[in-house]
Amino acid sequence: MKNENSYKKYFTKKYLSFMLFISLDAIFLVFIVFLGYKIYGVYNQTVVLKQEIEQMKNATALIKNNKDLLQDNIADYNETLDKLIPDTETYFQVISAFEQLESRLGVSIESYSINLSETTEEKMSLSLTIKGTRENIESFLTNYNYYGGRLMTSEDFSYSAGNSDSISFDINLFHSLSDASSSGPSPTDAVISKEDIAFIQGIQKKL
Repeated sequence: MKNENSYKKYFTKKYLSFMLFISLDAIFLVFIVFLGYKIYGVYNQTVVLKQEIEQMKNATALIKNNKDLLQDNIADYNETLDKLIPDTETYFQVISAFEQLESRLGVSIESYSINLSETTEEKMSLSLTIKGTRENIESFLTNYNYYGGRLMTSEDFSYSAGNSDSISFDINLFHSLSDASSSGPSPTDAVISKEDIAFIQGIQKKL
């Protein structure tokens, strides 16, 4: 009888350990799938954002070359666009943008470094690692594009399964515009549409 009880205790412990291991694996798998789904959604948003970047460039050129229009708001619109895409880039501007992201989205920027191979005349590319709760990371992935007071984009996210409270990815900060006169109609001959104004006003609400 004593041996039978010992065997029961032994198999009970083994069974509980096995079930605990399976449960933890299942929870971890659900979390990874969920985060993967969120990242996939952000990737789709990036495609749309590329179109917004081109629209912003065109709107910038139109506003800066139609000084006789919208006199009441032209200075305000120009200020907004100059903040989003400044003519030059400085270290302090980058730090300020990251500080705003941390403050508004509740994440901590653990490290960043410049990707020289991806940096161009129009953008600075950086490798960024952020840390925070799952909710804050999700909020960051959804809102980072304008919440730093700058136009930021990313085309790739990579999640480290060994560290569930952090995420690493490349981010682009735009700091100058390409020559809008190189293609399409001359900006001075174009007319600012209501859609252009609505687009800029929508961005202002996010800053």
